Amino acid sequence: ECGKTVVPITKIVGGVQASAGEWPWQGLFLKISALGARIPICGATLISQKWVLTAAHCTVGYRSYLLLILFLLRLQLDGFKTSLRLILFITGYNVTSLENDISLIKLAGQVVYNDYVIPSCLPSLETTRADVYVGQLCFITGWGITASMDLFFCRTIYDATVPVISNSECAQWLQGQDILSTQLCAGYQAGGVGSCQGDSGGPLVCSDNSGKFYLQGVTSWRAGCGEPDNPGVYTKVSEYVGWIEDRMANFTG
Repeated sequence: ECGKTVVPITKIVGGVQASAGEWPWQGLFLKISALGARIPICGATLISQKWVLTAAHCTVGYRSYLLLILFLLRLQLDGFKTSLRLILFITGYNVTSLENDISLIKLAGQVVYNDYVIPSCLPSLETTRADVYVGQLCFITGWGITASMDLFFCRTIYDATVPVISNSECAQWLQGQDILSTQLCAGYQAGGVGSCQGDSGGPLVCSDNSGKFYLQGVTSWRAGCGEPDNPGVYTKVSEYVGWIEDRMANFTG
């Protein structure tokens, strides 16, 4: 069942190491260098057995050089549980405005679900039950750096809770930066918690009353890493659900 974890999520505020099975839809993209080295670059979210979502800026220029890893708690090159090559990117990214910072990617193989590999749910077009709202505490996850001056990814996946804020408040914090209707913001005005370099493309998930987690945001950008008045900006997945479902249903390649 999408959005359900076998490990109870009990954390209140984050910046802590995750446990195996807590975020079974979290993926990691590796860039394969000319010498065959595997370099982590971005997160991703599993949404079905054959499809994942990530940020478009993570895939620009990398069509033939990305490998997706699933069920990975720690960055150990000999510890991958599932690795799949990618065969298709679909996106309408605008590099100038940062609009449509979302890529829908088809896998070359099919994921086998288990307790540690489960897709996140998508927001529904038919109901508002899974809508995200201002003030809601949601989770961000990834292996990204934990401070602006860090040079390396974390060796273990981290998670944190962040509150959703309104786009108008987000723009105010960011001193007038335009926030599009296809984006949402989350973070604390005081800073201290948030996404950073390497977390791009990863999920912002929010749970409903039943305990299911829905993919509400794709990590897009922020001006720094947890500084005050510097919320994270996420591609708002609910604005793209129709597009996502149409592409998945009608793609014949």
